[in-house]
Amino acid sequence: MYQSPDPAGRFLTWWTQEYFSPAGSGAHAAYDRYHALLDTPDKLWYASEAVQNLIERLWRRANGQPFTPFSADTLAVLQARIVRLDSALAVEGEAEATMTSAQQRFFSVDVGIGLRIDERQTRAALQLADALQAPDSAARWRVTRQALQPLEQMESDLARAEYPPFERWYHETWIRAGLQRNNPHRAYAELRALIASDGRSRLEPPPGFGRPPTAAGGNPAVRTP
Repeated sequence: MYQSPDPAGRFLTWWTQEYFSPAGSGAHAAYDRYHALLDTPDKLWYASEAVQNLIERLWRRANGQPFTPFSADTLAVLQARIVRLDSALAVEGEAEATMTSAQQRFFSVDVGIGLRIDERQTRAALQLADALQAPDSAARWRVTRQALQPLEQMESDLARAEYPPFERWYHETWIRAGLQRNNPHRAYAELRALIASDGRSRLEPPPGFGRPPTAAGGNPAVRTP
């Protein structure tokens, strides 16, 4: 198999025809868009990182603290990705519409949920970037609240994907919790907290965040001045 050209492409052709026929060609096109956008794991939390960085700047602005401008390069990437994500989701929706209910259920999780997580967070990040540039506090908070809407949609998307027997599949766990970048709820939780406090506070990582857990029976490391 691997000696012939494009083994991944040939497998995808076989897979989409085997599982999604007669909707195989549409499924193939959607998988192609998915793989082009989310070919490495870090792409899935790129927008979440942007949301976190923007929330930090919005908090600083609300409290009269200095902040650095949001990266123009990151903004350009987000603007380019939202166009591609909207197109990919349109292709995914067209393919799903021609499938059986069982095929739709699997396809919505195998392809759709990843694209939707990225699209919702990318859209929220772009709206927060607009909020950061707003001329006054009223406009800034209006756009900031609007940015919560796609993240609320994402929470609904995740809940819908937790059909039996996958209840709590996307819930937080010890390895995917709080402000860890692989927690799909992070952007929503952070922005909701900022809005709820009227910008006075924001979620911060607890002490020890990012350090490995202490081995069973061991003592935590002591930091010295």
